[in-house]
Amino acid sequence: MKKENGFLSFLKNPGGIFLIFHCLLTVGTVACSIFFVAVSYTGFVSYIVYVLAALSFGYSVYLIVRFAGTIKKSTVEKLKKREITRRFVENYGFRTIVFSVVSFTINVGYAVFYGIFGIVVHSVWYGALAGYYIFLSVARAGVLAGGYRASKRANGNAQSLYEYKLRIFRACGIFLLVLELALAPAIAQMVLSDSSATHGEIMAIASVAYAFYKIVLAVVNLFKAKKIRDPLVQSLRNIGLTDALVSLFALQTTLIALYSEGEGDMTALNIAVGAIVCAATIGMGVFMIVRAGVLLKRRRFIPARAEESAERTETSVGAVAEDNDENTPFQGGSEVL
Repeated sequence: MKKENGFLSFLKNPGGIFLIFHCLLTVGTVACSIFFVAVSYTGFVSYIVYVLAALSFGYSVYLIVRFAGTIKKSTVEKLKKREITRRFVENYGFRTIVFSVVSFTINVGYAVFYGIFGIVVHSVWYGALAGYYIFLSVARAGVLAGGYRASKRANGNAQSLYEYKLRIFRACGIFLLVLELALAPAIAQMVLSDSSATHGEIMAIASVAYAFYKIVLAVVNLFKAKKIRDPLVQSLRNIGLTDALVSLFALQTTLIALYSEGEGDMTALNIAVGAIVCAATIGMGVFMIVRAGVLLKRRRFIPARAEESAERTETSVGAVAEDNDENTPFQGGSEVL
């Protein structure tokens, strides 16, 4: 009984060498499981590997939960030792920009992938997706470059910098609106002609995981950006959400084309999801345009009112002074007294 308790205690707080071995075991068994599924191997060894993969993966989840706080604290302390990594940890806006640069690279890769795939299978839909990801990359690059130019033009003036960012926010909304209006005919063509191409099963499963990750991350970051109220950060997050929505729709059409044989006509589902994605993106673009316009108008209106009020005050003071000069010739003496 003591040995069992000692073993359980060791599993609760394992050492470094065991963690390395467990990590290698988990990666190896998961890789073998994927390979067995790909080649349709159903021998006795495959079941042993599946059980080991499930156990090691479950234990990995426990270890992540158990040591997540310690790992995070240790990692943050190390990152704070250098200026650039400290900014990455503490500054959400800077972190957003870094991730946007990464997303820019991924979008370029997606564009190349879909472009080649569209040429190979002669698909207008994948060609449209390639163009869409290229323009999303241009949008991200434009927002980042615009933010850099705005910082230089503002020259330390926070009010001017905010107005420049609002203009970038409005321009991003216009770009998303035009881009979605251009993508809508391609979506309609794909749905009505049923011309979506298919990937292999492993690729489809990987796409499911990646699209799910993108949509969850985009929604979480969208709410975080809303709390910060930085137009530049919100522009980047809105682009990320648009990217996730279109990726989710592309994934759905791929899965339907791959797994819906004999399940009836799925055109209605494609139309419904495509319409929702287009409407959501168009609505987002319109909101960005209107919101930025209202805020810019408000910021122009308030200084104008303040200047007009100041002019009226100066005029009133001048009139009173003149009246006092005429009717009270000894005012100067009284002021001295």
